[in-house]
Amino acid sequence: MSAPPNKEDDSGLDVVFRVAEEDLHRPYSGLTLLSQVCIEEGLEVQPMGSQFTGSKYARVSKRVGLRPPINEARTQITLLTNNEVADRSCREIYQYYCKQYKTKPNSLLLSWVYCGDAMVAEPLCTTNHLKLKVPLAQSHLSISCFMSFVACLGRITLHHLHQQLPADKGVFTLQDMELNGNFIGDRGILPLLEVARLNPQLKRMSLHNNGIKNSGVECLVHMCLEHQGLSSLDLSHNRISLGSGKVLQELAKKNKNMVNIVVNDTRIDEQLQQRIEARVKQNRDAKSQG
Repeated sequence: MSAPPNKEDDSGLDVVFRVAEEDLHRPYSGLTLLSQVCIEEGLEVQPMGSQFTGSKYARVSKRVGLRPPINEARTQITLLTNNEVADRSCREIYQYYCKQYKTKPNSLLLSWVYCGDAMVAEPLCTTNHLKLKVPLAQSHLSISCFMSFVACLGRITLHHLHQQLPADKGVFTLQDMELNGNFIGDRGILPLLEVARLNPQLKRMSLHNNGIKNSGVECLVHMCLEHQGLSSLDLSHNRISLGSGKVLQELAKKNKNMVNIVVNDTRIDEQLQQRIEARVKQNRDAKSQG
């Protein structure tokens, strides 16, 4: 009887059988296991036999998590040049890319936000009114009424308010993006990512409960792999699953600045969440030692 092949000599189905024996907890089966193992081992697997040849059998593109992170939509739009970017504000750039990606601007990203725990005040399009959100109530106030309300509180002035996306041209100093519970979705996140690319000091993005799915996370990771300033992502309470878990694990592996990835209350299984956390913990430990 010949000796079993060394791991270095494994290929094709030998790899699948080896992984099936060694990793009994792997949450895949059948062709899913075959696809996942082959991509992790760097193997190119194609159908064999004449019955798979011809135009009748079109090759299906790999799904999220089974391919390097991509943003296909970005290849189909007109990107701003450096000179055009320098002459625009974050707000204008966001609105430009909303048109490019054919999605409606998000009202929160164009809002005035109170720097505290009481309220959010946002301009209403072309009017001179503010919509004031207070706990358990909402009301529409004119600017003068709003300032009267502020005076009554006696502790809030205009300097407590800031714009989510600055309107100053050529200023790209955002350090934090928080857009929780606003349901921007996979399409709505794309213009936001273009703004994030232009803010090198950006460190944290919180997208808790935003209706984002695997394709949106893939585009997010595609941006994060190129953005070496980002260190924290919150994607909890989104309908993301295995594919997102795999690309987020790859992000934590390749971007050593990523020290926090939150995926609580998602469809990513617990074992994969633990592997993601182990990766970011390695990054945290390396930072603390360095």
